[in-house]
This record gives sequence, C-alpha cells and structure tokens, in this order.
Amino acid sequence: ASGDGQGVWVINTRTANNVILAHETTSTAANRFTLPAASNHTIAPGEAAFIWYDGTTDRWRLMTRY
Repeated sequence: ASGDGQGVWVINTRTANNVILAHETTSTAANRFTLPAASNHTIAPGEAAFIWYDGTTDRWRLMTRY
C-alpha cells in the first residue's frame, strides 16, 4: 500500500529498453501516475526518476528525473 508522501526512485538499469510511466492509465486510483503536461514519461536506459505518492488525489507524481 502507498502512504501519503512516500517517495520512490525508479531507475532504468536496462541497456536497451525504455521504461514508460503512463499518464492516467486504466488501473486502480492508487496505481496511477499524474504526470506533467498530461503525457507519458520515458525513462531511458541509465536514467532515473523520483516519484512521490499524493494521498489527497491517490496518484503518483513525478518529482524529478536524472
């Protein structure tokens, strides 16, 4: 279960494949991402993103990426 304010790093350690965080896909509310510009976010190989859980909206939100 997700807790309000919980933060998680998503790190793409793959050598050839992107990881896609999909904006508002069909899933339970607590498993959805609300992303900037209402668009999907790609994490390329070797990159990372920090997401946090917003308990008010029951969504994961992108905080930063590297």
